[in-house]
Amino acid sequence: MRDQTLTKITALPAAAGTTNPTGVDLSVSPRTGPLDGHAMLRVTCPATPALTDATTITYSFEHSDSPSTGFALIPGVSTHVVTGAGGGGGAAVDELRHMPSVTKRYVRCRAVVQTGGGNNTGVSYTFSVDYHTVL
Repeated sequence: MRDQTLTKITALPAAAGTTNPTGVDLSVSPRTGPLDGHAMLRVTCPATPALTDATTITYSFEHSDSPSTGFALIPGVSTHVVTGAGGGGGAAVDELRHMPSVTKRYVRCRAVVQTGGGNNTGVSYTFSVDYHTVL
């Protein structure tokens, strides 16, 4: 289940660029009691046809105690890398990661486009915190 208060849409940066979106505040949702492994970090992005061959977009999940500063990688949560190939750009992304109990109040997904990665600024990615219900 996706809580719209825990969703952020961000345009991809230009080549050699990095997004630094403000964090999603985990305290604004009524569903943010004890997480107990029931929350997932999700990033989705349509295909990036302008991503040049052998260049990458790296999506990293970060957290902080502040909405706009002090972000660092969330321990135990892996990044996701998309590589341009065959003249067709980069594949679409739909990646989920478990949110560990050490996650701080603010979370975000940062995107880094490698130098020479083409102009992907017309494409936006969505970061969300999704909850699954335990029956």
